[in-house]
Amino acid sequence: MPTNQKNNDGCKKLHEGRLAIVTGSERSIGAVFVRNLTSKGCNIIINYATTASDERAAKLASEISKTSECEKIIGAVNKHLTDPETGSLQIDILIHNAAALYLGPLASRRRGRVPAHLITPSGRIVMLSSINPKVGLPNTYTLYSGTKAALEALARVWRRELVERTAVNCINPGPVMTDMYMSVSEDVKKQLALWNPVYASVRRTVLR
Repeated sequence: MPTNQKNNDGCKKLHEGRLAIVTGSERSIGAVFVRNLTSKGCNIIINYATTASDERAAKLASEISKTSECEKIIGAVNKHLTDPETGSLQIDILIHNAAALYLGPLASRRRGRVPAHLITPSGRIVMLSSINPKVGLPNTYTLYSGTKAALEALARVWRRELVERTAVNCINPGPVMTDMYMSVSEDVKKQLALWNPVYASVRRTVLR
């Protein structure tokens, strides 16, 4: 939905000529972002999870978990919204708002029933997280950090949801010198040592 508006007095708007992509933008807070950015002059690509919404956006309907659909969005942007002056594409704003909303306990989900029912009474679910979601290391652990952050979120919910049947814990053991870390560079090992005083002390002893 391209827009390029100016104020009534002809002055350039704050985001005039910029390109924004907003996922999950057919309603709720996503739609608010779209209206706000449009009012400030943005060109907008709006993205939906289904084709039941506005017909102009249905062509870009996307289930964002599929790589092919993400590529379809970018392809449409490349085709229709390249800068007329430079001929190049630049995405200025990306608002990732889309999410899957299912209201109900874990046991009501067909796939979720298996782990919840197999755990014996007074059993335990232990999830291993990492320091990476909190530290935010660039250029290396993007996807790894995302999966570990998701585990922590699930643990917080399941801890309450399964409280009468199962103990749920999420732990962060810190860097452990298994094959995952033994293969990293010396620079990375030095960084790990800064986070783990015990490891740093042991390492100094071993290297003497």
